[in-house]
Amino acid sequence: MIKGFMSIKEIAIVLILVALVLLNFLWSPFSSEESINEINEINEINEINEINITDSLLIEKDSNNHVYHDKLIEENEKNIVDDLSDPKSVYLDLLQNHRENLSYDSTWCRWSELNRDGAAKAEEERDLWWRERGFFDEWERVNYKGYSTNALESLANQGDLLAIDVLTDVYLYGERDTVKFRENLRNSIMHGSIRSISLLVGLYKGDAKIALRNNQNDVAKDKVKQMLTYTNLALKRGHYSDLVRVNKFLADHNIALSETELLEITRSTEETYNILESERNNLGLEPFDNSLPKVTTVLNQREVGKLIASEAISSWADDLFDEPTDCALQSAELARASREYREHQR
Repeated sequence: MIKGFMSIKEIAIVLILVALVLLNFLWSPFSSEESINEINEINEINEINEINITDSLLIEKDSNNHVYHDKLIEENEKNIVDDLSDPKSVYLDLLQNHRENLSYDSTWCRWSELNRDGAAKAEEERDLWWRERGFFDEWERVNYKGYSTNALESLANQGDLLAIDVLTDVYLYGERDTVKFRENLRNSIMHGSIRSISLLVGLYKGDAKIALRNNQNDVAKDKVKQMLTYTNLALKRGHYSDLVRVNKFLADHNIALSETELLEITRSTEETYNILESERNNLGLEPFDNSLPKVTTVLNQREVGKLIASEAISSWADDLFDEPTDCALQSAELARASREYREHQR
C-alpha cells in the first residue's frame, strides 16, 4: 500500500463511524417516548389529510378543465376490470346504471349524473363550504407561509382562519411545540375549523394506537373516547370524512363500547360543543354555521354508504344511522361490488 493513502478497510471503518454519528444526530431529537408519540401523531395527521383529499371527495381532478368529476374514475375502473367475470359484470352494471344530465338542484348521488352546469355548481358549493371550515388549498396557504410567526399570531388573534391553519404547521413542523400546536388546534376549532377537528381525531387515534401497543388498555379506552367525542363533533358540524376510518380502527382492534360509554361520549360531545359556542359568544362571534349545501349532504351520504358496506361495524358506528337514505344504500351497493371485484382480481 502506498504511504499516505488509507486502505479500503480503513476507509470503510471511517465511513461507518461517520454514518453512526449522523444517525445519532438525526435520531436523538426524537428518542424520547413523548417525541416518538408525536411522530406517530404526525403520521395520523398525514393519514387524515389523505382522507380529506380522496375519500371525502370521491372524485378526481381533470387537469385540463379543473372540473372534479368521478366519471373519470369510472372510466378507469372499466379499463382495469376487463379480465373479470361475474364481479366485473356486477360492478360495471352498477357503474353504468344511473341517470345523467341532471341539474344540481335535482335528486342525484354521483357526480357523473350531473350536467355541466350542475357539476360546476356542485364544485363551487363544495369548495366554498370547505374553505369556510378550514380546508384550504396549498395555493391559498403559500402566501401566508412567508409571514413570520408573530405576524401569523397577530392575524390569528383577529380570527383569520387561514392564519390559524398555517400556524398549526408552524408549531408542529417548524417550532415542534406540541403545547402550542394543541392550543392552536382548539382555537382553530372554536373559530370554525372542521379540518382541525379531523386533526385532533387523528391525534387521539395515534395516542390510542400507542397505548394499545403498550397494553395500556385503560389509557387506550380513554383516548378512544376522546377520539369519538371529536369525531361526533365533526359529524355534528357536517363533516363525515372520518367516519369510515374511525369505524375501521375500532373494528380492527376489537374495541367494544357499552351503552353507558356511548352515552358518556354523546354527553361529552354536547358539552364540548356548548363550551366552544360559549367561547364564540364571549368573542362576539355568531353561533356555528352547521348548514350544509346539497353537495356536502350527498358526499356525506356516500360516506355513510361506505360505512354500511364495511366488513365490520363497531358498536359506536352502529348507533349512528338508523335509516340510511337511497343515496347511502346505492353507495353501499357500489362499495361492496368494488370490494368483491378487487378481491377477485387478487
